[in-house]
Amino acid sequence: MDMEKYQSRAKLSQERARLMIAELKLSGTVQENRRRKLMAEIDDIKINVREAYEAHAAHCMNQEHESETGYHPTATRGHIYFISDGKLVKIGFSKNVNKRLATLQIGSPKILTLVATIEGTQRDELQLHKKFERLRIHGEWFKYTSPIKKFVGSHRV
Repeated sequence: MDMEKYQSRAKLSQERARLMIAELKLSGTVQENRRRKLMAEIDDIKINVREAYEAHAAHCMNQEHESETGYHPTATRGHIYFISDGKLVKIGFSKNVNKRLATLQIGSPKILTLVATIEGTQRDELQLHKKFERLRIHGEWFKYTSPIKKFVGSHRV
């Protein structure tokens, strides 16, 4: 995806969030459950926008492009996390792993568990994606099998 697609996706997500916030403000009688659901959706949208920009940065890194501004978000330090439902594991990057786990749990019918974290960068995360490529199911989700379990075993939370 090129930068225009990422920007378009981010703008659509931001507009959706603005509309939901407007709905909350206009309706003083919104039930508490609906308000919570809307706020959770807004949080998800914010994460999706951030992930769209991070994905673009990762794409640029993979293509060995450099930002004209000298800003390299892939060098930002944070945590590479391993979150599992028992059969699959998500290998992702976040500065706030506990918040990310909570956000993922909202959309998951299965109980998710944080099984490991490693300090690192988005570049390190992409290297792990490449390392476990043959186990990839979709996106950042991988089969939680022996090679990943062994790796995770040496990096427990």
